[in-house]
Amino acid sequence: MAISKINNAKIQGIVCALPDNEISIFDLGKNYFQEKDIEKISEMSGVKRVFHAKSNQTASDLCYEAAERLLKELDWQKESVDGLLFISQTPDYITPSTACILQNKLGLHRNCIALDINLGCSGYVYGLWLASQFIQTKACSRVLVLVGDTLTRTISKQDKSVALIFGDGASATAIEYTEQNSTSTYILNSDGAGANSLIIPAGGFRMPASPTTMKLESDEDGNIRGQEHIYMNGMDIFSFAVKEIPQIIQEVINYHGWNIADVDQFLLHQANNYMLKFIGRKAKIPIEKMPLNIDGFGNTSGTTIPLLICDKLKDRLKGENLNIVMAGFGVGLSWGALAASMSQVHCTEIIYI
Repeated sequence: MAISKINNAKIQGIVCALPDNEISIFDLGKNYFQEKDIEKISEMSGVKRVFHAKSNQTASDLCYEAAERLLKELDWQKESVDGLLFISQTPDYITPSTACILQNKLGLHRNCIALDINLGCSGYVYGLWLASQFIQTKACSRVLVLVGDTLTRTISKQDKSVALIFGDGASATAIEYTEQNSTSTYILNSDGAGANSLIIPAGGFRMPASPTTMKLESDEDGNIRGQEHIYMNGMDIFSFAVKEIPQIIQEVINYHGWNIADVDQFLLHQANNYMLKFIGRKAKIPIEKMPLNIDGFGNTSGTTIPLLICDKLKDRLKGENLNIVMAGFGVGLSWGALAASMSQVHCTEIIYI
């Protein structure tokens, strides 16, 4: 278990960007699935609508727009930003690093650290941790954490296990050095034994894309996909999440010196409403302290937590000091949790591109 206590790093602002392409899951699935099946999936997952990237739109495009808005509204001079993290499973290219492309596109100084990180649902927590480490060690004073995915590009429209759940989106978070005592506690874990539970089997160097990997096949549940499409074993992911996430939530609270009653908001990766409510009950989280918004956006991978903040907490964070616990979990398998107090965080209305 990797445990860190970090000081002197503060979240100053968050902007989220979505494709201006809203789709009801009933419209999304009507050509492939029966209405009763769509209703069942919606009831279980909580998803009612999603946003899909346009044909020429990448995760970095969405991150760029979010970052430009954030820099402008915080009045940060671009030469003052000395760190940029791009966290995504859908980069622009295999090589070069999309972070380097974004550093140039945003007009940041050449002295800026720029890194790509290939993580999904746990990526926001991991990204905040790494950015905060840079700041605590004084390698950087201002870091942009850009998290985004266009996973719908990897999904078979005929695979009801994923086609009606995932959406696209991106976020930009600004983290800055502060002299104030601002302790945050992180716990980060990984278990590659579960890698095959959520995977795109083909298209990398282990299994290069070929005519064979493009071939569509039906599984025992009638889901049709190829090896270049994302595959999710829902039961494996559910079992992993309900076992590990209540535990890591309790651990991060304990290490931070809090108890459940001290926490104002529990911000969990928006994977599935049924799963989240199960985790909440097991972790003894009061339902009013665990906001949900998967109904309006779907599962947007690493973007779900910042999207939850901008959607549900932007007004409160302007004036209140909130004790927050975050937990991200999923592909890898990887999971992480954060306990910290947040206040005077500039969160904008969600922008649509």
